[in-house]
Amino acid sequence: MSITASLIPDVPSNLSEPSTSHLEQPTPSKQVVDDTNAYLTSSNPYEYLASIEFHQTFFCARTQTRVSYVDAGDKNGPLLFYILPSGCSRWVAVFLEGYARSKGVRLVAADRPGQGCTARVPLASRIDTSTAQTLSLMEHLRLGGQKVSFLTHSAGIFFLLPVLQHLLQSPAPTLPVISGGMFLSSPWIPASVSGHKFFPFIPASLATAGHHVIPRVIGSVNWLSSMTDGVGDSLKSVLAISGVSIGAPPSGTPESKRKLDKAAKKEREASLRAHPTADIHPPFAPQSAVFLTSPRMRAWIAEHMGAKVSGELGPELVFTYMSAEGFWGMSQEHALCLGGGVPDGEKGLVRALQAGWEGVGTAWQGQGSTDLMVANYWASGDGMIPLKGRDWFDALMTQTPGIAYERHELGAGAAHDTPISTEEVIGGIFSWVSRHG
Repeated sequence: MSITASLIPDVPSNLSEPSTSHLEQPTPSKQVVDDTNAYLTSSNPYEYLASIEFHQTFFCARTQTRVSYVDAGDKNGPLLFYILPSGCSRWVAVFLEGYARSKGVRLVAADRPGQGCTARVPLASRIDTSTAQTLSLMEHLRLGGQKVSFLTHSAGIFFLLPVLQHLLQSPAPTLPVISGGMFLSSPWIPASVSGHKFFPFIPASLATAGHHVIPRVIGSVNWLSSMTDGVGDSLKSVLAISGVSIGAPPSGTPESKRKLDKAAKKEREASLRAHPTADIHPPFAPQSAVFLTSPRMRAWIAEHMGAKVSGELGPELVFTYMSAEGFWGMSQEHALCLGGGVPDGEKGLVRALQAGWEGVGTAWQGQGSTDLMVANYWASGDGMIPLKGRDWFDALMTQTPGIAYERHELGAGAAHDTPISTEEVIGGIFSWVSRHG
C-alpha cells in the first residue's frame, strides 16, 4: 500500500486547463437566470442538485485520466478536503454543502475510480491511483501553499493516510500544507483486529457485487430488518461499509412530534447513564437538515409538487443520481475493506494504519510544530467496528508521537454512519475549520 514513485511524481497537472461540467446543465428559470449562485441557493431540489459546483472534472496528469469532483461552499474560505468513505461518490459530499456555505468553508471531494467520470482501475492499484488523483486535483485547483484540513469517514482512512504522508514528506510549492486539523468518523478497523465475527464470512462475491446489490436494496429498511437468516445481515453490512445512510427520520403531526420529543428526552437521559464515556447524546439531528431536508426546501416541495411528494425528495434525488452513475467503485472498496487487493489482506491494512500514522506523526514532529490534532468520532453502538477494534485504534493514536488525539463518542442509538450524519458533529467540524483554517 505504498505510494509508488512512478505513479505519483511531483509533476503538477495542467493548471491552465479549466474545469468542466460532465453533466449538461438545465436552463435556469427566469427568476434566477442572472444569479450565478442561483442553483446553490435554490429551494428547488432539481435546480440545487444541478449546480455546476457538484459536477466538475479535470484531467489528472499523473494517471492520465479524467476525474470528477465537487468544489462547493465559499471559494475564498478555509479549505476542507473530504476524503470520501467507501461510498466513494462525490454525491456523498453534497450532503455537506449547506454547512460549507453557512460556515464560509470551501468543500472539495473527488469521485474515486469507478464513480462518476473517474475511470475504473484494478483493485490492487486503487489506493495509489486515488492518491495520485487527489494530489493532482490539489494542484489543478491551485492550492499551493494554502492550508487544508481533512475529513474522512470509515474506509476513507486508507485513502487519507497516503495523502497526508505525501504532503508532509514530499512538500511542493504546488501543494497545500496541512492546517493542523484532522477529523475522522468511525475509521475502519479490519476484522482481524476488531474481532468482528461476521465479516470474515461475507462471501467475496457479495462484497464485489455491490454495484448490483445496492440499487435494489438501499432504502428497503423494513425488508432488511425482517430478514434473520444471515442474508439480511450480509446486505446491511455491505451497505454500511459504504457510508451511505439507508433511512431518514419520518416527519409527523405536532402531536406525534411532542411524543417523539418526550421519547428523545428519555433516550438522552438513558444514554447519559448507560454510556458515561460518550460526550454526544441523542437525539442526533440529521446533518441534511441544513439544506437538503430544511424547512425551506420542504416548503418548496409542498408548494410546487404537492403534499404527496416526500419532503425527503432532496436526499432521494441524490441517491437517484448516484444510482444512475453506478456503484462499481463502491463494490471494489467493499472488497478492499475485507482485505481484497492488499498484500497480506487484512494484515496489510493493519500495517498500513500503524505505519501510516507513525509516519504522519514523525513527519509532523519534524516540522517543529505542536502535535497534529486528530479528532475522532466513534458510535457506541457501531456494529461494524466492535469495541475491541475501537480500543485498539485509541491506543494506537494515543501512543503515536506527534499526534494529539481527541476522542469523541456518540451515545445510545448511534451506529456506524451516525457521526458523519449528525448535525452536532458536522457543525462542530465546520466551525473549527472556519475558525482555524
